[in-house]
Amino acid sequence: MKTIAFVLACLLWPLTAYPLEAVLMWNPNTEPELAGYHVYQAERIADKTGPWTRIKTVPAPETKVTITLEQPGNYAWYITAYDNDGNETQASNMVELGKSTTLAEPTGLTKD
Repeated sequence: MKTIAFVLACLLWPLTAYPLEAVLMWNPNTEPELAGYHVYQAERIADKTGPWTRIKTVPAPETKVTITLEQPGNYAWYITAYDNDGNETQASNMVELGKSTTLAEPTGLTKD
């Protein structure tokens, strides 16, 4: 399974009350054996991130997931695609949301 380019966007509603919702969106993987996507999250502290935890599995053909944030914090996410045999791509680009951030800029990866 090839590494696929993802573009993630993180949109948040006003930062005045919790819970908040983060919406992650990405470009679809077009390989025929695609089964879905795994969403990973970590807490971002200064220049270090970790540990990563798989928080959601999104079945194909969906390319969007909503994550509820129960408390203020520094969050980071990435996505992988997986096929019916359980093979998983490399991680997409990472997007972040910090206590003083309202939008995380998406960046893309190139195919291998």
